[in-house]
Amino acid sequence: VADGPPQSRPGPGARKAEEARALARRTGLAAALALPVFLLEMGGHVIPGVHHWIGATIGHETSWLIQFVLTTLVLIGPGREFYARGFPALAKGAPDMNSLVALGTSAAWAFSVVALFAPALLPEGTRAVYFEAAAVIVVLIL
Repeated sequence: VADGPPQSRPGPGARKAEEARALARRTGLAAALALPVFLLEMGGHVIPGVHHWIGATIGHETSWLIQFVLTTLVLIGPGREFYARGFPALAKGAPDMNSLVALGTSAAWAFSVVALFAPALLPEGTRAVYFEAAAVIVVLIL
């Protein structure tokens, strides 16, 4: 004789709804972290004088450091599934879209890290950061 009502398991509809809510939370967090990165790096293309203002206030090095921190949070937080799925698929010789996102964003992030922390390793005139590309790609693909 059972004590109480039987336990019900969530159906596929409930699971899909929870997955959709989790994806929306991850996307919102990624967008909130990526927006300042995008504005710091690309704001001058929309609003004249932004790059000059950043250079005169916090400086470009500090701007790049902020972009590094925020982009790293996007990649290891909301974007971690791309790497958790993409790199193993690549290692098995069966790359998928996750592999493409993981490779592209990792390349942009890694080059930017070298440009920020070890610029002497780069040829003259090639120092640039692409943190905004990595962060925005993750947001758009999520």
